[in-house]
Amino acid sequence: MAGAGVAVTPTRHHVAVENITITPATLVAALVAAVLIAVVIAVTAVFVSRSVSHSVSRSVSRSLGQSSEHAADRSQAAVTGYLESQSQALNSRLEQFASTIGEFDARRREESAVIAVKVDDLTASSRAVAEEARAVAGAMSDNQARGHWGEMQLERVLRLSGLEEHISYNTQVSVDGGRSRPDALVHLPSGRCVVIDAKTPLDSYLAAVSAADPAERDHHFANHARAVGEHIKSLASRNYDEVVPGAIDVVIVFLPSDSLLAEAYRSQPDLLDRALAGRIALASPSTLLAHLRGVALGWREQRIADDAQTIAQLGRELHHRTTTFVGHVSALGASLTRAVDAYNKAVGSLERSVLPQARRFEQLGAGSTRTLPTVDPIDQQPRSISA
Repeated sequence: MAGAGVAVTPTRHHVAVENITITPATLVAALVAAVLIAVVIAVTAVFVSRSVSHSVSRSVSRSLGQSSEHAADRSQAAVTGYLESQSQALNSRLEQFASTIGEFDARRREESAVIAVKVDDLTASSRAVAEEARAVAGAMSDNQARGHWGEMQLERVLRLSGLEEHISYNTQVSVDGGRSRPDALVHLPSGRCVVIDAKTPLDSYLAAVSAADPAERDHHFANHARAVGEHIKSLASRNYDEVVPGAIDVVIVFLPSDSLLAEAYRSQPDLLDRALAGRIALASPSTLLAHLRGVALGWREQRIADDAQTIAQLGRELHHRTTTFVGHVSALGASLTRAVDAYNKAVGSLERSVLPQARRFEQLGAGSTRTLPTVDPIDQQPRSISA
């Protein structure tokens, strides 16, 4: 097999292989060549694939980058417009808020000035009230001054009730031969009267008001209630209904302040029952005013009733006088009727008996220069009075 060869005869379209002799070495060489060719083809394919992939990737990246840039531009423009609109709205609201804050601040300053003035006025008023309270407390330290204060409060309530002094009530009236002098007598329309006493003890109450310690204050209020109770006993023993003409059997004890009565009731809840048992009625300015207004209303109704009786009496008198006058007018009418009848009779007699003779004198020329007048009878009669 050694020395064998291959003869190739080419033609236009094909190659003819003749007398081919294949040895082991030739086969190995062919296999190696085929492997090399396959490796080259594989490497080339990988390189081409990577090149194509990189190109495609760059193309896609460029496309995506351009799209992202356009989208980002559009998004940025939209966000910028939105932020600008929101900023304008926020600035407008901030301006409104600043204006409102300015108005509030101006108003606060004005109100602060007004409040400062009012605080100053209140401080001055408080000082004046404190000074007045000290002056009143000093004045109330005198028993006579306290009595005058109670009397003035009583007269004030009497005037506010609508009663008339010296008609509906009297003050400081001496009774029982000068041994007693009630502060007021309130007259009732029935002719009776009510005795009012305003000499209530105030020492313990004033001490309680001035006390700073609550226990001391309660102690003085308890003494005040006991003093009122003792005053009730003293008035009950005077029997004003027996020494004052027309007085009812209940005496009113006037306390010139509502707190005086309230504290007395608080310290001694049974004080009212004990007072009523002694025919004593306790009254503060508000309760006494209500009672006296009822009395004033009774007086007004009494005056209305008196006026009605006067009107009725005047009506009866007017009717009597009218009846008398109508009688006179009727008599006058009857007299006029009789006078007319007498006149007509006289005229008839004149026409029948006298005038013919007088006219005869005129015919004979014996008459005077005057002409006889015509005398006519009266045909109307006086009008009769109908009921």
